[in-house]
Amino acid sequence: MKKFFYWSLVTIVLGVTFSTSVLAESARAQEPKSPTILLPPIRFTNFREMAICISGNNSTQFEKTFVDAFSYWACSHYVTSVVVKNAAGWLESLAEDELIAKYQPMIIEKLRRSGKKTLDLYLFGHSNDFSAPIETLMDAVEKALGYRVKIRFVYNSGCYNFEDDGYFQENAQTYVGHKDIDYGPVYAPILLKAWFLMTPIGSAVSATNRLIDRRPFTTTEAGSLEDFWLGMLNTDAPEDNDPKGYLTGNARLTF
Repeated sequence: MKKFFYWSLVTIVLGVTFSTSVLAESARAQEPKSPTILLPPIRFTNFREMAICISGNNSTQFEKTFVDAFSYWACSHYVTSVVVKNAAGWLESLAEDELIAKYQPMIIEKLRRSGKKTLDLYLFGHSNDFSAPIETLMDAVEKALGYRVKIRFVYNSGCYNFEDDGYFQENAQTYVGHKDIDYGPVYAPILLKAWFLMTPIGSAVSATNRLIDRRPFTTTEAGSLEDFWLGMLNTDAPEDNDPKGYLTGNARLTF
């Protein structure tokens, strides 16, 4: 029943994330210029990498359910995956190192059984510090399995995380993060929808950035439904805020 609820929720979310627009934007981002082609609703599945999808530091139960749905959706595109879920609430949730340590045996066992040697990581939530715990995890994986598992792709939806995630920038083939306050509930599904449809990640980031820039998020009448959703989008950000995503590594990488 829980998974059915998650899938229902993520279907609604994706239905309002301008997927048609991002495909058009992605097509225009390609060089040389070519006519826009709208792709049919094809679903690709990754058989090569194992995914770890982390629903991290969520402040409320509603927010946790929302972010859990993103995690299940992202990991559903992989044959082999682990969904890492934290508790809701700042007091109840585990710190990043505790959360990864809790799931470490499961992750190692999944890697052992599947024989996967590369990982894709999806970090959903607020500003976080998963860089050091993931480094510790990778060292533990190497010790347990006898070989080094490589990180291929990382997306971190946390605010202010881009410049602090030195480990990911140095060790992942491609890393995407945010320098400032980002609008995660809107940005993440637009970007990842394009990524899962085999758009090169550099083009997907550029297209999503243009869409975010064209749709400014402003405050509305207090207490309204729109105000509630905009509150989740950090609309108290300063005017010079930069919600765009930034990339290091291989911009031509595809899912």
